[in-house]
Amino acid sequence: MTVKPTIFLLALLPAAALAQTPTRHITVLDVALGDGFLIDPHYSGAVSAWRMWGPQPSPETGGPSRSILGRFTYGVGLRATHFNARHAYEYAGRGDAEGQSLNVDGSPLTALNAAGQVRFRLLGRADSKHPLNLGFNIDLAGVTFGSSSRATRLAANGQLTVAQINPVRANLLLGNTNDRGTLNSELYLSLRVAPRLTARFAFAHIATSYAFSGGRYQKFFDLAVLGFSYGIGDAGRSY
Repeated sequence: MTVKPTIFLLALLPAAALAQTPTRHITVLDVALGDGFLIDPHYSGAVSAWRMWGPQPSPETGGPSRSILGRFTYGVGLRATHFNARHAYEYAGRGDAEGQSLNVDGSPLTALNAAGQVRFRLLGRADSKHPLNLGFNIDLAGVTFGSSSRATRLAANGQLTVAQINPVRANLLLGNTNDRGTLNSELYLSLRVAPRLTARFAFAHIATSYAFSGGRYQKFFDLAVLGFSYGIGDAGRSY
């Protein structure tokens, strides 16, 4: 299991205690744009909808809970991620294709995935104007849409193989090189900039996979992301 899924699972531990306390839910709509910039010129865009759960305001004070548990918010959602690699990249073979590689021409991929999220309030009260949060979200399972791409492989005998290959369609989070399909994740800092509106800066990690001749080939991409979330309903004013 890799670092990011492990962080996510460990962060879920306080959820067991949260389940024993009164909670409130918030519906959140989200948009995000990511770019590899000069380091690696690829880009992504994502839209998502989340259902977030957190503790109810304290009945004694009428304000938010001051316990450490009161700083956690959890959510599940549905995210659509569009990714474009822009040019050719080397993809590493996995499983039966371990030790092999393909050069794959960049082509757009769109993934629709169920996702999970956890957020921790670092600074400020939940009902203050500008609380600062540390959060993490990750795709769990879904499907990838996209056309075939041109791939080349240099065999041991020096012969160049050229073929049209398809992206792996079924997405499933299994951890690092075991991941299937196209999966998005973010580690982020967010700040409420207005009632209902939160801005975040994130580091995104996107896994992409192609199938060729019975083998699976994978590459990870890292991007800087700017995102905005909008809370719906009365509770959304304090997201």
